[in-house]
Amino acid sequence: MTDERALSYFSIFTLPNELIVYLFRFLHGADLARLCMVCRWLNHFIAHDEVTWKQTIHAELTTSPLMLIHETHKDFYKRAYLGLYRYVTALVIPPLVKEFNNRAKNADHHVRNSYFIEKNYSYGHYLNEYALQHSTSIMDDPDRSLRLYCYLCAASKHGYEVWATKLCQQGAKLTESNISIKDWVIYDWSFCPLGFATYENNVEMVKTLIKLGIRYQSPDPQYVLQIDNNLSIDSPVQIAALVALRGIICKVLVSIRDEAYLLKVFLKSLSLPSYYQAVFQGDLHELNRLTRDSQVDLDTFDDYYMTALSFSILIGREDVARYIYKLKKNVLIGNCIADFVGVALADIEFKVLEIIREHDFDCYKAVVFNIFADEKYFTASSHKDVLQIILSDLNDENIFYEACQSAITSQNSRIALLLLSDLPKLLQLRMNSVNDEQELLRQIVSTRKNVIANYGKELILHAAAFRQGHCIRVLITNGAPLLEVIDEVTEYSCQYLGSFIEIPNYFVIASNSKYKLLHQFLWQLSNANFDVNAIIETLPFYTFAKEIADLPICQTTKQALNKILPQIILRIMHCDWRKAILMDSQLQTRLDKISYALLENLMFLSQNYDVNARHRCNIHPGDTALFIAARSGNVAWIQLFLQAGADRQIKNYCQEKLIHCIGKPSKECMHLIKNYNSCPLPSKPY
Repeated sequence: MTDERALSYFSIFTLPNELIVYLFRFLHGADLARLCMVCRWLNHFIAHDEVTWKQTIHAELTTSPLMLIHETHKDFYKRAYLGLYRYVTALVIPPLVKEFNNRAKNADHHVRNSYFIEKNYSYGHYLNEYALQHSTSIMDDPDRSLRLYCYLCAASKHGYEVWATKLCQQGAKLTESNISIKDWVIYDWSFCPLGFATYENNVEMVKTLIKLGIRYQSPDPQYVLQIDNNLSIDSPVQIAALVALRGIICKVLVSIRDEAYLLKVFLKSLSLPSYYQAVFQGDLHELNRLTRDSQVDLDTFDDYYMTALSFSILIGREDVARYIYKLKKNVLIGNCIADFVGVALADIEFKVLEIIREHDFDCYKAVVFNIFADEKYFTASSHKDVLQIILSDLNDENIFYEACQSAITSQNSRIALLLLSDLPKLLQLRMNSVNDEQELLRQIVSTRKNVIANYGKELILHAAAFRQGHCIRVLITNGAPLLEVIDEVTEYSCQYLGSFIEIPNYFVIASNSKYKLLHQFLWQLSNANFDVNAIIETLPFYTFAKEIADLPICQTTKQALNKILPQIILRIMHCDWRKAILMDSQLQTRLDKISYALLENLMFLSQNYDVNARHRCNIHPGDTALFIAARSGNVAWIQLFLQAGADRQIKNYCQEKLIHCIGKPSKECMHLIKNYNSCPLPSKPY
């Protein structure tokens, strides 16, 4: 790691692994306190005074954050101490860091916010700036409040509850306006601790933040920024920020709905019309009086572009929700609310769900979508009443499609396969009579057939992008239009399949779940039992093509494979894997093996693979695989395609040049292109 990227940290992680493991034995569990072992005074403590060393550790912050799957203690502390930004960018070669920065800065608001926090306000920054400082001059620093606020955002994102408490003790606020630090201006109402906690769906952290506000910022704690009534919200940036803020409020309400005191405090902190008190208290008499006298219009949006109805649903006031639905016909929540409520809608109460189902179909579809995204919903006994309603409605094409799309895109594999191939087992969850079950099953089977015929293409594309290979096969077997899918994928240059192959993908700093995917891949890459083919079988490109190849042989299957395989291969060659990516030479060598074997294995899926097929994407259209390999300077790829019989005399479309005349290929590449004797493709895959 370069000095510039490591800043002033003492890099314990450059020590031998045995020593790191030994040092981590001083504490037990996953305590954040262990991170103090990587502070800049580590040398002194190790060399001089073991007692002081242990006392310092125990005096540090302690908490028990939930460790990610397959993540070693060493990796956990490293990313928490350095921040996800430095942890991820330290993995890749310096030229890619600049590209990573540019992509993150131009991404959506949450990615930008996370990028800013992870880069500048890690736990390591905090230790160096505050925990190890004894000077009182820091208390007079005018930027101190803003920096503490940003540290609190970092603690909230990662669920470090005790660190968050420590920050509030030091004066950190739960809201800040006009954030401008080091030329970074943030105009975003969702840039707040609650915003980061709700994005990670961390209910316990949400509750902790509400309690911290009560304890340290009473009598009137503020949790989200107030919106100026006179502010004109018309720019795309402002609209996106407002939508994000509404999403935060919705998720917080659902998280604390059953804790009356926390709910009361949070609602009080919001800028809401006075008549909302009648909604919160379920005072139907007062609501009836206000509406009868035309003192309030229940269709009116509040400052957060929400309504009394949306609040009544989220906090479980079914009496108020029923009253408003019956009173007004044009007050439906619909997609305008349902889309951004997201996870919150899956947790609404049964009685409220019945009301929504009766009066607001768009909102009900959103509920179905979010329920089928969570497999735990189908195993908890407390949800049986909700499931009975939801499963009964699968005979509606819209509902069935929402359920399938949700299960596939959330990678809820078991439920997706039950929907597509084992409906009887799914319907057993309803616990109704056999006769009712058989009639419902007949209806749903008919509905499924229609959904696959009408939306099969979309479902296959989702399954391909989200690594649900078994769903692809089931959909095609049950009548999904395979050739239409191939045309769609080919036309858009496999963009549906390319979203998981970038390293590093800037989204990993925005979400712990996205980071987990990267970490699992790196864990496979560095495993002592490294298996190149096992990794290939998890990649969307290969999964998609393999499922098609494994279908019963027919003319349609052959035609589809011959059409899509060249485009998938050419798309892979245009992604980041065509060049060096990782700093670690061993990992990079393994990555090169994966890319080579992936291309080779894909070619073996079709006996009639056309190695001279032209690329249809916007980047160098008309190029063959050999052209792209030569442009990349990838000797292994050049050799692979020459072995497969690639024509070196083909000219590209744009410049009408031969392969050896494009770009500046290395001497080794030139020698291969001019002298390598073409030969048949090897008889078996890598």
